[in-house]
Amino acid sequence: MTTERLADAVAAAGPLLGTAPEAVAEALGWRALRDFGGDGVVADAGVADVHLRGRLAVTEVRATLVSTPDGRASIVDAFADAAAALRQRFGSPASERPGAWPAVTWRLPRIRGSGLLWRRRHATLTLCYSPDARGVELAVRSDDEADRLAAAAVAAAARAETAASPPPPGGWADGDWARFTDTLTAELADLEPDHVVILADRTASDAYVQFMQFEQYSPPYLTAETISDHFRDDHRQLTPDQRQRLTALGWEPPDGAANWTRHLEWPARWDGYHRLADLTVATLRDVHGTRSPADLVLGGWGYDHTRPPPFPRLGLATR
Repeated sequence: MTTERLADAVAAAGPLLGTAPEAVAEALGWRALRDFGGDGVVADAGVADVHLRGRLAVTEVRATLVSTPDGRASIVDAFADAAAALRQRFGSPASERPGAWPAVTWRLPRIRGSGLLWRRRHATLTLCYSPDARGVELAVRSDDEADRLAAAAVAAAARAETAASPPPPGGWADGDWARFTDTLTAELADLEPDHVVILADRTASDAYVQFMQFEQYSPPYLTAETISDHFRDDHRQLTPDQRQRLTALGWEPPDGAANWTRHLEWPARWDGYHRLADLTVATLRDVHGTRSPADLVLGGWGYDHTRPPPFPRLGLATR
């Protein structure tokens, strides 16, 4: 199912909030699949990966793109594509949150309905996916329901941050850059806002790539940087060959006191995160001379001793 059809389905269902679920299904031409004993129904739009769930009075319309054999990459792609389609349809979102529980939210105009929802002047449209990457959810909710679910999501995200993934079995072997790149790709897709993460060579403090996820811009973006001559000792300045390699890799040259930079607009497709991970590995290995992923350490800020550092799946020591 295309993201355009997904957006069409939710846009059509939004004004029906507050009506009986059977009426919503009938208006959309959807077929009721099963009843939850008075709590609601699930209705089918004729395709396996889109559902509408209601209550006695519909407080949300939920469409879900379920996991595919392609796994995590296809879920990240679906999220990015749907966000782009919805941005084009509804304009700039009210809020955007990168990270392991990413979400994009729009405030919709006055909704029509009956019962307890008649006083509600707005509904909330939210696009999100869960950290276990089972599916992408697009939902229109009444204000009350949106507030309740937002609070639950914040609590769940806090719990998730306390459970770091184990390091790779056996650690990183020399030359194990391909597996490292794949793992780094997944970590970049989950980078929390306002975190700065530094991947550095343990033997050279001026050999690093750092990442910053900015939430305050619309759309948010992920920035990668590698050190410029401004921050290097005189005897450790980049050679002409190193500068040429950085340019060839796609880094933007420094302007004044800045580092070499690369930006990735959020939300990105999986291949965008993978290209950034490839760029990072090529920079550390081919420009700065890092021999193995095992020679890397993690640094940065945006977290404290009460929470594990970012990128736990890399299994690297911190400094």
